[in-house]
Amino acid sequence: MNIATRSHKFWIQMKKGSDTVPNEVLDKIIIRGARQHNLKSIDLDLPRNKFIVITGLSGSGKSSLAFDTIYAEGQRRYLETMMAYARQFLQILERPDVDLIEGLSPSVAIEQKTISTNPHSSVGTVTEIYDYVRLLFAKVGTQFCVNCNIPVQQQTPDQIVRTILTDFANRNVLLLAPLVIGRKGHYRELFRELMAEGFVQVRVDGTLRDLQDGMEVSRYGTHNIELVVDKLKVQKKSASRLRESLKMGLERGSGTIILHDHDLKKDTFFSRLRSCPKCGTSYPDLAPNSFSFNSKFGMCRTCGGTGLSRDITPEAIVVDPRLSITDGALLFPKRDDFFLVSLLNSLLEPHGVNTNTPFEQLNATVRDLLFFGKNQKDSKKGIEFAGVSISNLKTKFEGLVPMLRDLDFEVYFGKDSADIEAHLPLVECGSCGGTRLRPESRFARVVDSGGHEVEIGSVVRNSIDKVSALFEELKLPRRNQEIAQPILHE
Repeated sequence: MNIATRSHKFWIQMKKGSDTVPNEVLDKIIIRGARQHNLKSIDLDLPRNKFIVITGLSGSGKSSLAFDTIYAEGQRRYLETMMAYARQFLQILERPDVDLIEGLSPSVAIEQKTISTNPHSSVGTVTEIYDYVRLLFAKVGTQFCVNCNIPVQQQTPDQIVRTILTDFANRNVLLLAPLVIGRKGHYRELFRELMAEGFVQVRVDGTLRDLQDGMEVSRYGTHNIELVVDKLKVQKKSASRLRESLKMGLERGSGTIILHDHDLKKDTFFSRLRSCPKCGTSYPDLAPNSFSFNSKFGMCRTCGGTGLSRDITPEAIVVDPRLSITDGALLFPKRDDFFLVSLLNSLLEPHGVNTNTPFEQLNATVRDLLFFGKNQKDSKKGIEFAGVSISNLKTKFEGLVPMLRDLDFEVYFGKDSADIEAHLPLVECGSCGGTRLRPESRFARVVDSGGHEVEIGSVVRNSIDKVSALFEELKLPRRNQEIAQPILHE
């Protein structure tokens, strides 16, 4: 039986009674003369194994009945059945002020969760469903590189050998060790050293080249240089050779090796590090807090985990179009920012207006100049600042909107920064797309045996029913299925 108070924080669940309760009262709880707190000697018969709501005005005795009388007596009786040794470690409640309670079972009180106004809170976090989603992605998720969009894998040399023997059987392949990735230079010394060590080929920017005396590449170009470690046909009888070549390639490639399928003209990357095998970007191990927008390890750095950011638009900057810039028509610049106001005067002068002109009288061309730096003309008027005239200013004015987006509000506006930000409209964060998470977390996916992928962004945007159907369709590999099953069940 469950008893709930409507305006208090407690639920009481009454379990089925023991055999010592008389049969005639098993179907109800009998209360006589309840006087706890502000109860006025009330008599009640409450049906068992039913949901009961106790409602009423504040101070009418709802919690006194549900919590301080029924729950307290049920718990007291249950604890008194324990041995004296166990009771010394427990806090025994005092008997409530009541003449008689019969048909009572051991009771449990569950506190109602307080609703949070935390801007980070969502239905998923308040109900704790999102905790299971975070755990699922941490346990069976695959990290993808945010730059190359390929899986970040950490494999031992033996695992790499087994994968190659299985996936590239009877294929003609090249094993390449990446030495230079996206860097400039002529690399004469590198080529000379490789020749001295007995190597004969490299792949430069995707083209195989024989090593030779005096070899170099364009000094100012950006290059990728990979050492050809071995050429072979993948067969079980060549496993020993493959293992030795792989070991050398991993050492030369700082933990990364490239397998080039000569027939398909396709590269496959392998790494013994938790880093992108293509660009070398390192990634931390996935953990539940990697997907928490309440944690610095998971939240988007731009919006701070809220999924929203302030939108700086021309409409938001205009405070009162009837005023001039000097009199405060715009949110930015401040009236006492004499340098920027003087710069604006210099820019406006060729258009026949200045910062004393009411904003509503400025045409579209001038407004584009103010907000986005368009339509700039050479000005004969210099910048007057602190008694000094600056002429022939060569720096291009980018516009008030880009300037404000890059501005540190607290430094520029001081104590007024919070009020200024509150004036700007909230929009979906452009960095995280409303998912609230940092790029590394957004690029983690649950991948099934058929190659279907689930991103955490698609999970947080959908309803529980859609998310449940999404995961039911996934056919995870056996090992991941064993890990995920208890989490999905919850």
